[in-house]
Amino acid sequence: MAVPDIAPGTSLADPVSHVDLYPTILEACGIPLTEEEESLKCRSLWPLIRGEETRKSLFAEYHGTGTLSGGFVLRDGPRKLIHFVGMAPQLFDLASDPEETNDLAHDGKNSALLERMLVQLRETVDPEAVDRQAKADQRALIEKHGGEAKVLEDKAGFSHSPPPGLNWRSMNAAGTRP
Repeated sequence: MAVPDIAPGTSLADPVSHVDLYPTILEACGIPLTEEEESLKCRSLWPLIRGEETRKSLFAEYHGTGTLSGGFVLRDGPRKLIHFVGMAPQLFDLASDPEETNDLAHDGKNSALLERMLVQLRETVDPEAVDRQAKADQRALIEKHGGEAKVLEDKAGFSHSPPPGLNWRSMNAAGTRP
């Protein structure tokens, strides 16, 4: 970002998320968040940029079309918990393992840390409930567009993720990849 009163090349070590850009841009434009927007899991970056606060933890979730379950991430300092509903959690220390190749979740040495981060995740969100709702919303969207067979036939609205049952290779070979 380039803004007045912030030196070019300024860098922050605090974890941030792309969803934080929304309230940051609104604040820069002098537009207050609505009451509904206040409940979103995002925060303006301006207090961080001005050095008024620091952020140690971060939450993110993913519910891409065709994924088996919702994915939830909790970052607490250098530690990162990844939780997919119905699957074993993963735990990484990004300071010593930035490529996330060494899962610490089940090595026996990090059980207290894993439990603490799982509790913190559940204080933020109910992964199972959110996953059920996301899948229900996805099913409703498919039905709104004529059902699974129609969506697969038309491939409408799937410019970035292949529809269930197809992959990029088959879409590309068929000439249907945008």
